[in-house]
Amino acid sequence: MPLCTNLFLDGTPSTPESAFAHSSTCVSISRLSASLVRRPLAWFCLLFMLLAGQGSFSPLRAESAKNYYKAGKHAEIREDYITAYQNYRQAWLAKPQDMKYKESYERLRPMAASQYMDLGHKLLAQGQLNDALTDFLRALAIDPGDEAAQQEVNRIRAKINSTMNSPPGPDDESITSP
Repeated sequence: MPLCTNLFLDGTPSTPESAFAHSSTCVSISRLSASLVRRPLAWFCLLFMLLAGQGSFSPLRAESAKNYYKAGKHAEIREDYITAYQNYRQAWLAKPQDMKYKESYERLRPMAASQYMDLGHKLLAQGQLNDALTDFLRALAIDPGDEAAQQEVNRIRAKINSTMNSPPGPDDESITSP
Protein backbone atom coordinates (compact mmCIF):
# COMPACT_ATOMS: atom_id res chain seq x y z
CA MET A 1 0.00 0.00 0.00
CA PRO A 2 1.53 3.37 -1.04
CA LEU A 3 2.18 5.93 1.58
CA CYS A 4 -0.29 8.81 1.84
CA THR A 5 1.42 12.08 2.64
CA ASN A 6 -0.54 14.92 4.16
CA LEU A 7 1.00 18.34 4.43
CA PHE A 8 -0.33 20.84 6.90
CA LEU A 9 -0.42 24.64 6.53
CA ASP A 10 3.01 24.95 8.10
CA GLY A 11 4.42 22.46 5.58
CA THR A 12 5.17 19.67 8.07
CA PRO A 13 4.11 16.18 7.03
CA SER A 14 1.83 14.06 9.16
CA THR A 15 3.20 10.98 10.91
CA PRO A 16 3.34 7.65 9.06
CA GLU A 17 0.93 6.16 11.60
CA SER A 18 -1.76 8.69 10.76
CA ALA A 19 -1.11 8.15 7.07
CA PHE A 20 -1.77 4.41 7.34
CA ALA A 21 -4.92 5.11 9.28
CA HIS A 22 -6.53 6.57 6.12
CA SER A 23 -7.85 4.04 3.65
CA SER A 24 -7.44 6.20 0.52
CA THR A 25 -4.11 6.78 -1.21
CA CYS A 26 -3.60 10.48 -1.84
CA VAL A 27 -1.32 13.45 -1.59
CA SER A 28 -3.11 16.41 -0.12
CA ILE A 29 -1.42 19.75 -0.02
CA SER A 30 -2.76 22.82 1.65
CA ARG A 31 -3.79 25.82 -0.42
CA LEU A 32 -0.75 27.75 0.67
CA SER A 33 1.62 24.96 -0.28
CA ALA A 34 -0.19 24.34 -3.57
CA SER A 35 0.07 27.97 -4.59
CA LEU A 36 3.78 27.95 -3.81
CA VAL A 37 4.26 24.81 -5.89
CA ARG A 38 2.19 26.07 -8.82
CA ARG A 39 3.57 29.59 -8.83
CA PRO A 40 6.97 28.74 -10.43
CA LEU A 41 5.20 26.78 -13.12
CA ALA A 42 2.85 29.70 -13.76
CA TRP A 43 5.77 32.11 -13.95
CA PHE A 44 7.57 29.81 -16.36
CA CYS A 45 4.47 29.57 -18.60
CA LEU A 46 4.02 33.33 -18.56
CA LEU A 47 7.67 33.91 -19.43
CA PHE A 48 7.43 31.37 -22.25
CA MET A 49 4.37 33.10 -23.74
CA LEU A 50 5.99 36.53 -23.51
CA LEU A 51 9.17 35.35 -25.18
CA ALA A 52 7.23 33.59 -27.92
CA GLY A 53 5.21 36.74 -28.56
CA GLN A 54 8.32 38.92 -28.75
CA GLY A 55 9.94 36.86 -31.47
CA SER A 56 12.55 35.16 -29.32
CA PHE A 57 11.66 31.92 -31.02
CA SER A 58 12.49 33.39 -34.41
CA PRO A 59 13.04 30.07 -36.20
CA LEU A 60 9.31 29.41 -35.88
CA ARG A 61 8.44 32.88 -37.12
CA ALA A 62 11.03 32.72 -39.88
CA GLU A 63 9.64 29.42 -41.10
CA SER A 64 6.17 30.96 -41.12
CA ALA A 65 7.44 33.98 -43.07
CA LYS A 66 9.16 31.70 -45.58
CA ASN A 67 5.97 29.71 -46.06
CA TYR A 68 3.91 32.85 -46.62
CA TYR A 69 6.50 34.19 -49.04
CA LYS A 70 6.55 30.93 -50.96
CA ALA A 71 2.75 30.87 -51.16
CA GLY A 72 2.84 34.48 -52.34
CA LYS A 73 5.25 33.62 -55.14
CA HIS A 74 3.02 30.78 -56.31
CA ALA A 75 -0.05 33.03 -56.25
CA GLU A 76 1.82 35.73 -58.17
CA ILE A 77 2.78 33.20 -60.85
CA ARG A 78 -0.93 32.30 -61.18
CA GLU A 79 -1.65 36.06 -61.45
CA ASP A 80 -3.77 35.92 -58.31
CA TYR A 81 -2.43 39.23 -57.08
CA ILE A 82 -4.85 39.58 -54.19
CA THR A 83 -3.74 36.30 -52.62
CA ALA A 84 -0.09 37.04 -53.40
CA TYR A 85 -0.40 40.47 -51.77
CA GLN A 86 -2.03 38.96 -48.67
CA ASN A 87 0.66 36.27 -48.37
CA TYR A 88 3.52 38.72 -48.87
CA ARG A 89 1.95 40.97 -46.25
CA GLN A 90 1.73 38.08 -43.78
CA ALA A 91 5.39 37.22 -44.47
CA TRP A 92 6.37 40.83 -43.81
CA LEU A 93 4.30 40.94 -40.60
CA ALA A 94 5.94 37.72 -39.40
CA LYS A 95 9.43 39.06 -40.10
CA PRO A 96 9.30 42.85 -40.57
CA GLN A 97 13.07 43.32 -40.53
CA ASP A 98 13.47 41.33 -43.77
CA MET A 99 13.26 43.82 -46.63
CA LYS A 100 12.65 41.09 -49.22
CA TYR A 101 9.21 40.52 -47.71
CA LYS A 102 8.41 44.22 -47.50
CA GLU A 103 9.52 44.85 -51.07
CA SER A 104 7.29 42.07 -52.40
CA TYR A 105 4.38 43.31 -50.33
CA GLU A 106 4.80 46.90 -51.55
CA ARG A 107 5.40 45.84 -55.17
CA LEU A 108 2.08 44.00 -55.36
CA ARG A 109 0.04 46.76 -53.72
CA PRO A 110 -1.14 48.44 -56.98
CA MET A 111 -1.76 45.09 -58.71
CA ALA A 112 -3.91 43.76 -55.86
CA ALA A 113 -5.86 47.04 -55.73
CA SER A 114 -6.39 46.85 -59.49
CA GLN A 115 -7.65 43.28 -59.22
CA TYR A 116 -10.15 44.35 -56.56
CA MET A 117 -11.25 47.17 -58.88
CA ASP A 118 -11.83 44.65 -61.70
CA LEU A 119 -13.87 42.43 -59.39
CA GLY A 120 -15.86 45.47 -58.25
CA HIS A 121 -16.67 46.47 -61.83
CA LYS A 122 -17.86 42.93 -62.64
CA LEU A 123 -20.11 42.89 -59.58
CA LEU A 124 -21.39 46.36 -60.42
CA ALA A 125 -22.29 45.18 -63.93
CA GLN A 126 -24.28 42.33 -62.33
CA GLY A 127 -26.15 44.82 -60.12
CA GLN A 128 -24.58 43.64 -56.87
CA LEU A 129 -24.02 47.06 -55.36
CA ASN A 130 -23.03 46.01 -51.83
CA ASP A 131 -20.51 43.42 -53.00
CA ALA A 132 -19.07 45.85 -55.53
CA LEU A 133 -18.79 48.50 -52.82
CA THR A 134 -16.92 46.01 -50.62
CA ASP A 135 -14.37 45.30 -53.34
CA PHE A 136 -13.87 48.99 -54.11
CA LEU A 137 -13.35 49.65 -50.40
CA ARG A 138 -10.79 46.84 -50.28
CA ALA A 139 -8.97 48.39 -53.23
CA LEU A 140 -9.01 51.70 -51.41
CA ALA A 141 -7.69 50.10 -48.21
CA ILE A 142 -4.75 48.63 -50.13
CA ASP A 143 -4.04 51.80 -52.10
CA PRO A 144 -5.54 54.83 -50.30
CA GLY A 145 -4.39 57.19 -53.05
CA ASP A 146 -6.38 55.42 -55.76
CA GLU A 147 -8.72 58.15 -57.03
CA ALA A 148 -10.67 55.78 -59.30
CA ALA A 149 -11.52 53.55 -56.33
CA GLN A 150 -12.60 56.58 -54.30
CA GLN A 151 -14.84 57.78 -57.16
CA GLU A 152 -16.46 54.35 -57.46
CA VAL A 153 -17.05 54.20 -53.71
CA ASN A 154 -18.70 57.64 -53.76
CA ARG A 155 -20.80 56.75 -56.81
CA ILE A 156 -22.05 53.46 -55.35
CA ARG A 157 -22.78 54.98 -51.95
CA ALA A 158 -24.82 57.71 -53.64
CA LYS A 159 -26.71 55.07 -55.64
CA ILE A 160 -27.39 52.99 -52.52
CA ASN A 161 -28.55 56.07 -50.60
CA SER A 162 -30.85 57.14 -53.43
CA THR A 163 -32.49 53.70 -53.55
CA MET A 164 -32.87 53.69 -49.76
CA ASN A 165 -34.47 57.15 -49.73
CA SER A 166 -36.77 56.67 -52.73
CA PRO A 167 -40.37 55.57 -52.08
CA PRO A 168 -41.08 51.94 -52.92
CA GLY A 169 -42.43 51.26 -56.36
CA PRO A 170 -45.45 49.10 -57.24
CA ASP A 171 -43.22 46.12 -58.11
CA ASP A 172 -41.25 46.26 -54.82
CA GLU A 173 -41.73 42.78 -53.32
CA SER A 174 -40.42 43.71 -49.89
CA ILE A 175 -43.65 45.60 -49.15
CA THR A 176 -46.06 42.83 -50.23
CA SER A 177 -44.18 39.80 -48.90
CA PRO A 178 -44.83 38.71 -45.29
